[in-house]
Amino acid sequence: MAQMIKTIQEESFAILQSGKYSDFVLDCNGIEWNLHKAIVCIHSPTITAGLDAPSTKPTLEDRYSCSQYDVATIARLIQFLYVGDYSSSPELAGTWPSLEILWEESRQSQLQDAGQPCPRSLQAEVSLNIAAEFFGIPALLAMTRARAEEIIKHHWNAAEFPALLKDAEENVGDEYFWKILVNAAAVHMESLTKSSEFHEVDWQARTYKQIFCAQAQMVEERKAWQQTMSSQLSYVPLAQAQLY
Repeated sequence: MAQMIKTIQEESFAILQSGKYSDFVLDCNGIEWNLHKAIVCIHSPTITAGLDAPSTKPTLEDRYSCSQYDVATIARLIQFLYVGDYSSSPELAGTWPSLEILWEESRQSQLQDAGQPCPRSLQAEVSLNIAAEFFGIPALLAMTRARAEEIIKHHWNAAEFPALLKDAEENVGDEYFWKILVNAAAVHMESLTKSSEFHEVDWQARTYKQIFCAQAQMVEERKAWQQTMSSQLSYVPLAQAQLY
């Protein structure tokens, strides 16, 4: 029987799991991954610069440390660099779910109906977006944005949102992602103001201002849409009358 041809993703995933041919170590709070410069450095100029910088402590191996992030976030980032996707499993650390589980997780996420338990964590997307911005990975930034929008649209949670919005307020540098969260707050302000969690947070003045501006913009857009629909409805009978 002919051997099944593996995809590039499968080959990359296999080399990630095995650590074979690794030429540098990435460590995060005690967890180490044996990675490959040829894969990682083409995506992240930040890691490239860190590995290229002269070291004051000579070692037998190249090493990059990122202890400012939690292990699960870095595990997702590494997974994305190797296979172009990432799992939302909270157990992610030094081991990986199979590609089949990863693809099934993505498929189930797309099929979820509103109101059902969310298979992905919005907090995970916030944390990963912060890391993607720091490491300079545009494709990962784009994916966190898309997934955050999906979660907010189908699995809104007013009780959990204030804490992650505060985290984003202090740490998110991606303006596009921040705008997604601000717009979500504007759309769901009624449910947020009813939650005790929202009032317990010490918000920055700019956050209040941006949310209120987003609300005002939505009101104006709604008015413009209503005016457009009204003019179209009033035009239809006149156009029909001219046909006779």
